[in-house]
Amino acid sequence: MEQIERLRNILSESEISKFKNYSVSKGDLKFLNEYIVGILSKIKSEPFKCASLSSLLGVIIKENSNIPVVVVSGELRYLNNIVFDGREQIPFNSNVKIINRDWFGHAWVECPNFIIDISLKRTVSFRGVSKELNNVIGSEEYILDSYKNIKSLKLDYNPRYLLNEQLKDGLIKSINIR
Repeated sequence: MEQIERLRNILSESEISKFKNYSVSKGDLKFLNEYIVGILSKIKSEPFKCASLSSLLGVIIKENSNIPVVVVSGELRYLNNIVFDGREQIPFNSNVKIINRDWFGHAWVECPNFIIDISLKRTVSFRGVSKELNNVIGSEEYILDSYKNIKSLKLDYNPRYLLNEQLKDGLIKSINIR
């Protein structure tokens, strides 16, 4: 229920209802893991691609499953310290398919009771963020975990904006395939 409260200000009542009424199964988790691994194996490992990778994953989930899914941007905190400050929307220029000025937020995917962060490891490794945060993330290249477990790791994802279809489309087109 805490996830619904976090998303309430950016989702429609219809989307909230879908989240409330869906339970992610073991088969869904297998599907998600397979697609995430597939995406990461085909996309060049670059930092600061959270919005593009999350958009791609969100579209794939939506088109290939019945799992309710949203791609959001906002703030990420670790141990109550801001890692990514997401107070503004992604400043994306859809004509040239780039984020057209500095943006210090973070983007990720949410589905019922789960957060999926497909790019955090790539970015924190590059940025030299604290060793402690790298240790929390561990050897996994991505995070796919329940909101409750993520909170126990002292990670706090605060969604502020829902990425619309035009923005996701433009971000996906900016991805460099290996």
